Amino acid sequence: MHLINATDHPVTVGTITGEPLFTLEPSELLLRLPETPGPVTPTGMSVARFGPVTAVRGTLPPEQPGVLYLVSTMVLMATHDRQDFVAPGPVVRDRYGMKLCCRGLRGRSGAA
Repeated sequence: MHLINATDHPVTVGTITGEPLFTLEPSELLLRLPETPGPVTPTGMSVARFGPVTAVRGTLPPEQPGVLYLVSTMVLMATHDRQDFVAPGPVVRDRYGMKLCCRGLRGRSGAA
């Protein structure tokens, strides 16, 4: 399995018990979910609207056997048609609240 980090930051993946395994550096591919502010309500609140997933950097290739793309949880939830997208699992923090790693990865049913 080949894992490509399509976020803009390194992601350290760990075991289910929270032991760091490896760190994935950002790749040439960056996927985002564009956000557009909605109209302002009488209370001063705005409800943002999200557009389709966009490749901010690079071009999203078609699904390929044995390749998974690490994306944000929001991108994963917005793309029901991609079985090759995975997101970081729950965050593991040290006693000071600093992020150590994520507990594995999350994907859709049927993802490798």
